[in-house]
Amino acid sequence: WTYDVADGVDSLAASLWAPPAIDGDTVYIAVQGRIAAVALADGTVTWKNELAPSYAWLGSLAAITVADGAAVSNVSRNDGMAAWSTATGTPRWKLAGGKTTAIHATPIIDGGDLIFINSAGVVTRSSLASTQEKWTRALVEGGHEWSYAVTAAPALAHGRLFVPTQYQELVALDASSGVPLWHHATRPGPLNFAHYRASEPGFTASPAVTGDLFWVQHTDGSLFALASVH
Repeated sequence: WTYDVADGVDSLAASLWAPPAIDGDTVYIAVQGRIAAVALADGTVTWKNELAPSYAWLGSLAAITVADGAAVSNVSRNDGMAAWSTATGTPRWKLAGGKTTAIHATPIIDGGDLIFINSAGVVTRSSLASTQEKWTRALVEGGHEWSYAVTAAPALAHGRLFVPTQYQELVALDASSGVPLWHHATRPGPLNFAHYRASEPGFTASPAVTGDLFWVQHTDGSLFALASVH
C-alpha cells in the first residue's frame, strides 16, 4: 500500500524530514504541513491533522515519539513540540519557544517522562502528561538554536542517558537527575556536521546499548564498544 502524507499540502510544507514511527498496528508520519496516523496493515487513515508551520521550509529531523497514548511531534523547527492522542489525534498539549525550538534528536520516554534535546545541546526531562519540568542541563559551551549540537537520538539504559553531541563529546547523564557521569571524546574524521563549525568533530549517529556494552560510532568510520557503567 501507499499513503501520501503530503497530498494537497503546500510544496514548502511538504518535505519529509524525519522517519516514520511504528507503534503496535499504527504508523505515525508527518511533514511540516500535516501529521497522520495510518494503519500498518493497509495504509487506511486513522486520523490526520493539518498544521500551519511558521517556518515551513525547514523541518525537524526528530521522529514522532509514541508512548502512554500520546504521539509527541517536533515537525517544524520553530513551532515547538506537541502531543496528540494516539487514538483520535486530539491535541493534548503544545509547547513553543525556548527549549523546544529546533529539536532534531528524537525524544524518548522514561517512566512516564519525556526527555528531549534541542539544537543548542540542552537536555530537558519533563512529565509527559503535564509537561512539568523536572530537570534541564546544557551539555555544550556556546550552543544556540542554530548549533545542531545534538541531532541524533540518545540511548537510555541502566538508568543512564547517553547523549551524542556534535561538539566533540558523548555525555552520559544520570537519567533521573541529569547529573553528568562521564564523557567520551570523539576521534577526528573527514566529516563534521556542527552548524557554523566546519572543523568541529563530534558524534552524528545514535549510540546503542546491549547488555553492559555501550556502542558508539566515530566519524572516522570506527566503531567502539565501551562499558556502559564506568
